[in-house]
Amino acid sequence: APGHHTVPRATRDMSRGGVTQSTRDAMARATGTNATVVPTETVAPKAPAKSTRRRRNTRLNLSGLGGGVWFLKPKFRFAAFGFAGGFACAMWFTEHVVKSRIADATRAYEAKREAARRIKRERAEAAKRSGPIIEILDDDYEDGDPTKISDVGTSAEEYKMVLVARTDVPMSGGKLGAQCAHAAVGVVSQLFADSHAMLVGRWEADGSKKVTLGVGSKSKLEGIMAEAKRNRLPHYLVVDAGRTEVDPGTTTVLAIGPGPASAIDAVTGSLRLY
Repeated sequence: APGHHTVPRATRDMSRGGVTQSTRDAMARATGTNATVVPTETVAPKAPAKSTRRRRNTRLNLSGLGGGVWFLKPKFRFAAFGFAGGFACAMWFTEHVVKSRIADATRAYEAKREAARRIKRERAEAAKRSGPIIEILDDDYEDGDPTKISDVGTSAEEYKMVLVARTDVPMSGGKLGAQCAHAAVGVVSQLFADSHAMLVGRWEADGSKKVTLGVGSKSKLEGIMAEAKRNRLPHYLVVDAGRTEVDPGTTTVLAIGPGPASAIDAVTGSLRLY
């Protein structure tokens, strides 16, 4: 505009405090200071900035599952979890196996006890069926003693024992031998129990002779046993318990004697060798 004085740009620049550079120079000459240094405001130091990096929590967190292993490195942490899982599986498997074996052992023990009881019952029943060697008979005897045997070992004849085995009952050689042994041992044991040791001694002095004969049926075997009873000869009938080859209650072998050969031949003389 007319009459307007334009101030140069350099003279219009002012400092932060509203003082021009020329004024500062004059003030500096008067005070003897450096006017080029612009006084600044005193600012309180700032606190250091917090790091944005996430720190690892080293405290033990026992409230969660596996909290006690979070302080470990990942590879060790995974190994710890694997070990714990494997240990738990092993304990479960061990408990299952132990319980299974205990159950198997209990069942085997019960089965064994039941088998022992069954065998005991069968033996008792077999003993009842076989009866004593010299039975009390219904016939009347002159001497009034139906259990008295005809000879007690005073005869001059040869003494022997006869084993009458059934040929209609299929038995292996071992089974037949066992049945004959039962019959021989049974009759001798009963003679000792009845105080007839002299008769047994007389038979042993003659070499304990034994002859095995055969009979074709149960009825014939029972007839021979009845004849031995009438002649008062020691006898023993074997009734099998049925645990191996034959049915329970099967009569297998009849032992007659020991006694004088003539007395036994009178009963079994018609039979053939087995």
